[in-house]
Amino acid sequence: MKYEYSTNSGPHSIGSILNADFKRCKNFHIATAFISESRVEHLESLIKQNKNLKEGKVIISLYDFINSKETIQKLKDLRSKYSGKIFIRISKNLKFHWKYYNFIIGNTSIHYVGSANYTNSGLSTNGELVIKFKEPVAKESGLLSAFEVEWENSISIEKLQLKDYPVINRVQKTKIPHSIKLLLENKPIIQNIANENANLILIYLSGTLTQQTVDSLINEDSAWDKYDFFSCVYKSEFNKFKLNTNMLLIWKEKGNYVYHLTKVNHLSGNVSTPDGKYFVAYIPPARSRQINNSAAQVLLSNGIKLTSRKWKSTFKVLGALQTKKIRAALK
Repeated sequence: MKYEYSTNSGPHSIGSILNADFKRCKNFHIATAFISESRVEHLESLIKQNKNLKEGKVIISLYDFINSKETIQKLKDLRSKYSGKIFIRISKNLKFHWKYYNFIIGNTSIHYVGSANYTNSGLSTNGELVIKFKEPVAKESGLLSAFEVEWENSISIEKLQLKDYPVINRVQKTKIPHSIKLLLENKPIIQNIANENANLILIYLSGTLTQQTVDSLINEDSAWDKYDFFSCVYKSEFNKFKLNTNMLLIWKEKGNYVYHLTKVNHLSGNVSTPDGKYFVAYIPPARSRQINNSAAQVLLSNGIKLTSRKWKSTFKVLGALQTKKIRAALK
């Protein structure tokens, strides 16, 4: 893989390089621990200049509450002004410390990963290091999918009430207000899944792929070794999946029904194996969440028998009627 890098010490700063991609992308994704008030204003100017922009997503952190109350308000205002196009969320992880920038330009996905926060100093002062590399959207390496996992583990910035937002204390550790602590608690997002993801596909773990199947897929494309994947028995099932399709995976773990919300990362319909030829890859879960009792009862009453999750698995796609019942139970 070819890559470029910047340390803010050459003729072009990291900020100027990002600006060029901002102005011509159709989608952008930003994950940054810290963001400055002036950079929010600059971001709005870039959004205005890009007539082709379809959607932008930003994840920020409340790490030590270094992002000021004024900056948060400007972000809330930006989200409100460009509702339907710009989406801004706050990571539930108070130690979230990413510095990641992605731009979709045509059929190319451009990634920037490094040490630079989305601040004036981070994007223009010597002392930072950012790596840039490109790849086809259709063969995305997994970074963007990892971003989407973090996106699902975040809350909309509109939910943050600023009346309790603390002023940073650089002498002592800033105390987390109780209201914000409750907001960021890792509550199950199963209710949002039922309501927000109209095109969500529910699938459940039913078995394990043979080693011969796994080897055949990885030999065909080594990228598959990075992901978990499952087989589709029928082509009609396989045709439901597109890149970035939302999926809810359900399986059994320590006696409980658990789930993981993810997206389709790779597709293959060309390799003949003992487990068929239709396969869907996704980013493996860092953690799982337990399904509520009512949804579990729907699974049982529909004769769905789950097994424990394996590295490479056989999943089955739930039928339309089962999906409808389970969605209702998840609300």
